[in-house]
Amino acid sequence: MELTFALSGIRWGKLGSPDLIQFHDVDDRAVLSQFQADLAAIEQEINTRNQHRVAKSGVAYPYLLPSRIPNSINI
Repeated sequence: MELTFALSGIRWGKLGSPDLIQFHDVDDRAVLSQFQADLAAIEQEINTRNQHRVAKSGVAYPYLLPSRIPNSINI
């Protein structure tokens, strides 16, 4: 019962989200901002490729979008 409680109490956050860790150092926040910008560019590229995939085959593959990836695996 304790294991179930421990596993159900996990907070999920998306990859690159500062919700779980608050960065106070300016350099750390700059690195996080760059990482978030990189993730946004990657997501844009994936969405563009998915549009071409849907046009050709009618099937999208949204599973590796950075906005859908959790911040950690929390096993």
